[in-house]
Amino acid sequence: MCPGIQGGTNWYSTSFNPGTGLYYIQALERCNYYSKRELEWQAGKGYMAGVARPDPAETFVKSLRAINIQTGAIAWDLPQGAARFPGSAGVISTASGLVFFGENSGSFMAADAANGKVLWEFPANQGWHASPMTYMSITSSTSRLHRG
Repeated sequence: MCPGIQGGTNWYSTSFNPGTGLYYIQALERCNYYSKRELEWQAGKGYMAGVARPDPAETFVKSLRAINIQTGAIAWDLPQGAARFPGSAGVISTASGLVFFGENSGSFMAADAANGKVLWEFPANQGWHASPMTYMSITSSTSRLHRG
């Protein structure tokens, strides 16, 4: 079945950028074989009466993908490097036209939100398992509101 349990974009956080009209996702093109196994249900114990396993011959690809929300067309696709540090990080886009994401090579990267060109890379050599975040100082935001 495609996508498999690790495939698609089911748990990576996504981001929409109103400036570009694009919706950014981490997509994993990967399939699984599913098989049933006999297991008796018991209260208080885990119950997995089946197993999902990837095809050992399959070469899978993880990409940062931009989708046009008006047409559903893929605007651009940025394939990631070899899964040296496979992760499940999502993306965040900014008003300044950047998309930040954790890449499978272990780098934290920034791409141009309009065309997917990589603009910056920090080789952290880590698997990314959380999505990028931004913060804003409430104090400075509140004081701007009061100044009118």
